[in-house]
Amino acid sequence: MMIKTTWVNHILNFVAVILGVYIAFHISERAKESGEKEESIALMKALLDDLQSDLTTYTDYQIPFNKQYEEQVDSLLLALTNNDTDEIHAKLFQIFQVNNYNPTSTTYNSIKSSGKIRLINDLSLQRKLSDFYDGAAIECENKNQIQVDFFMQELVTWMTVNTDLYETTINKEADMIVLRNKLIVYTSLVAQKIEQYENIAEDITQLKAQLEATVNQ
Repeated sequence: MMIKTTWVNHILNFVAVILGVYIAFHISERAKESGEKEESIALMKALLDDLQSDLTTYTDYQIPFNKQYEEQVDSLLLALTNNDTDEIHAKLFQIFQVNNYNPTSTTYNSIKSSGKIRLINDLSLQRKLSDFYDGAAIECENKNQIQVDFFMQELVTWMTVNTDLYETTINKEADMIVLRNKLIVYTSLVAQKIEQYENIAEDITQLKAQLEATVNQ
């Protein structure tokens, strides 16, 4: 009878150990899942802060400013077409007001490089984040750079040779047709950039909505 009782005790102890390990493992997994969920929410909120800041910058400043800038370039083109010297002098140096902006990608790049993108369980949201930051944002940066490169290499070079920057006047022998041709190309680059900015603002609005819905689940 004693032997039977001993075996029963051994079996119960064994079961208790297994059950204890299982419970401890389960508690640990639950704590890990809870921690990862909290970290996931924190990461998405950080992304939301970046996106909101970018959206405000684009809609309140960059898009209106660059539309006004485009109008100034168009006005200069019209003055060149009409050979209106006074108007050309008045508007030529306004085109130095180049202003660009790239979406803030620091938080996303940190999440991606650390492998924590996996904490965002919604695969559709992961894909949209990648499409935005690895696609649209990079395209925006490229369009900004194309405009700046053309401005520096073509327009600034032309003005350095053909204008008196101190007196803000154009040399009489300057070839205005060359300037007009350069501006025709340049204004198309500005227009493309503005369109990109408007698309970026729309993308941000949609991405924010999906992030907010995921955070509030």
